[in-house]
Amino acid sequence: MIKVFISSLALIIFFVSSLAHAEQRDFQKILSILEKDAEVKAFIPCYLNVYTNAVCLVTEKVVVEGESEFHKRSFLVYNIERGKADRIFLYEQEEYSGLLEITQVDHLTTMAIWATGSATIITLFRVIDKEIKLVLEIGSKFSPEIVDLSGDFIPEILISRGEWIVEKDGHREFRPVKTSIYKFQKDKSKYVETQVVPWKDRFTISEQKPK
Repeated sequence: MIKVFISSLALIIFFVSSLAHAEQRDFQKILSILEKDAEVKAFIPCYLNVYTNAVCLVTEKVVVEGESEFHKRSFLVYNIERGKADRIFLYEQEEYSGLLEITQVDHLTTMAIWATGSATIITLFRVIDKEIKLVLEIGSKFSPEIVDLSGDFIPEILISRGEWIVEKDGHREFRPVKTSIYKFQKDKSKYVETQVVPWKDRFTISEQKPK
């Protein structure tokens, strides 16, 4: 479950008290080594293959350069071992307007969804040869769907795109029309679009053939 809070004292106390004892200890440990001006937006324990004691979190900080000011958002993964917190991954970006969701897809992959104003950006981070890598970064106006269509225990990511549909009464509605199916390609170490299908048929595709 995603845990999001605002960095006020009362809410931090409430947030920490709601965690299990081990999670409280991990949270306090990581909080002590983060940049002082970094605000924690999300914190979840995550099991990522060899990193059985990993913690995923998202932070945000205001950066001032000259007369300009912008927000830097970071997705970080720490591994807790023998009382020590080691940062094993860092992803930073300045264009998105905020975090919407963070969730674990499977034992190798974590997904973070970001707001951009008019749409969302879906990012997937996956353990490959003991190293966490960005394997998908794509925009969409619809929520991604995670389905193991091929039955190989590696979920496909379904990203839909839409069109404005005009009804007979003149009412306009933005609806999903096509769906791109993204499948993890081991030789390329990333998710690759393998098919584009009608939205209504997106769950009936049993075999994924590269385009």
